[in-house]
Amino acid sequence: MAKANVYESAKSAIRRVVENKTFRGVALIGGGTAVGQAIMVAATPIVSRLYGPHAYGAFAIFSSILGIASCFVSFRFESAIPLPEQDEEARDLLVLSLTLALLFVGVTGLAFLVWHMFTKANSHGPLFGLLAWTLPLGMLSIGCYDSLGYWAIRKRLYRNISAYRVNQSIASVGTQIILHRLPPLGLGLILAYTVGQAFGLRPLFLAFRNSSPKVPLPSMARLVSIGRKYWNLSVYGSATAIITNIGDSLPSLLLAKAFGLDMAGIYLMAYRVFSLPTQMVGGAVSQVFTGEASERLRKDPRLVLDYFHSVHRNMRWIGGVILVLGAISPLVLPWVLGANWHAAGVAAAILAPMAAADITVRPLYNITVIGNRPKLQLLTGVLPMGLSFIGLGFPILLGFTPRTTLIAYSLCRCLGCGLIYIIYRHVAKTIKSNTVNETENAITI
Repeated sequence: MAKANVYESAKSAIRRVVENKTFRGVALIGGGTAVGQAIMVAATPIVSRLYGPHAYGAFAIFSSILGIASCFVSFRFESAIPLPEQDEEARDLLVLSLTLALLFVGVTGLAFLVWHMFTKANSHGPLFGLLAWTLPLGMLSIGCYDSLGYWAIRKRLYRNISAYRVNQSIASVGTQIILHRLPPLGLGLILAYTVGQAFGLRPLFLAFRNSSPKVPLPSMARLVSIGRKYWNLSVYGSATAIITNIGDSLPSLLLAKAFGLDMAGIYLMAYRVFSLPTQMVGGAVSQVFTGEASERLRKDPRLVLDYFHSVHRNMRWIGGVILVLGAISPLVLPWVLGANWHAAGVAAAILAPMAAADITVRPLYNITVIGNRPKLQLLTGVLPMGLSFIGLGFPILLGFTPRTTLIAYSLCRCLGCGLIYIIYRHVAKTIKSNTVNETENAITI
């Protein structure tokens, strides 16, 4: 009898988990990410022997600059796509985001062309020439992914997001291996990133085409009206994204400046140790959290807080996995990646506490958008950037070693994650029943 009760209880618990929308969404996105990351992980021992720390350092500079520049591509209008009650208004936001992306990339590409015409061909070095034409391509692919990805989140088309991640990984790995001999050093890594982003867009485009309302495209006057309505979200969202990405990009840029491209490449490889749990689970949870929390907000805002706490509790387990990965990295990484990457294993162990703290709070970042708290959203971007400056800048100025600099940076970012969680929890607690209307009407703050 007791065994039967235990069996029925376990069966009931499993049924509740499987029927849970959040679990299904995370499983779909996380499953696609897991397959994509498995492809990347399987190829890493090969790719790490084709490209050394110097090449990865050049890629770290590219990805850092791209991360900052991409904040301007659509001016964060795409982050509001899950919020409107009507699909027609959400579709208009997506069209506005894509239009701004095309305009911004066109202007950026033209600016690089003019700069090249009026300066000596190699006066800025080979890295500048490489960035001049790869950055616009990267920004366009990110702008399309963000806009179409938020539409898929709104419609809960998590299978399409999963397919995007698999396609992206296949294209990236193939490009890295095929183009590894291309000069200048690191070009294959940079092109692989852009090709992967572009190759993965097809399932997201199909998701939009099959689920968008069958109404005419908005007029220019309508786009201007939509832009005004969500202007506050755009301004604060763009500012927050810029500040956050500057904070995330500082390590690569400052380490490259202080200790050379090799150290920037070592940092990038060390952080990639955590990309499997971060992208497989953290990215999936973030997208599902945005869609499900927005849905709860429209039904009953009181449900948002319980959902917030539930997601945060579950993310602590992933933080524990990251700590374990960090502990074994000094022993495992040199064997997997090659003798040139011993320093990356030590760096991974140092950065593990920071990555564990980050994954417990970063998936919740859109709570400030859902709760219509743009000023607090901006504050959560300022905090990590300021602490990154402190954690990296002072040790470098004082002449500390790279290892000591990374320790100071990791500790400062752990502190920042704790402060950000306090802010996110405050926003979740203070969401009111009129938040939907306030968000959609973009009341001036």
